Amino acid sequence: MKKITTNFLRTQLTLMSSGAVEYISSMKYMGFGIGGLDDAGVPLQPSESQTALFNEAAVYPITRIEYPLEPNTKARYTCAIPAQDLSGVVISEACIKDGDNNVYHIATFLGKAKDGGVTFEFQFDVDF
Repeated sequence: MKKITTNFLRTQLTLMSSGAVEYISSMKYMGFGIGGLDDAGVPLQPSESQTALFNEAAVYPITRIEYPLEPNTKARYTCAIPAQDLSGVVISEACIKDGDNNVYHIATFLGKAKDGGVTFEFQFDVDF
């Protein structure tokens, strides 16, 4: 798995920590895509300058956020793809977005085929 934090989020965190903006939008959605692999099936390296997945297929709300470490320097975001959605699709990339559709984090990984009739749950860990 290859993961990055986008320049967009880094910029927003810098502006917030310096007082230039009062808040940034929270992470609300997870996007899933089919474009995260090269022709040999190797996960592509996402770029910090990316503003979208390579080939987004669907977006779903984040259903759970946990903080598995003390101190809370890691957030674990969970999202479920409903059983009836994306049957037969091979998912090879994911991202976390805010409520305004800005991409904060991107990951690429080996393709995972989504079976029909099965809910697919993804967890995306973000280290701060």
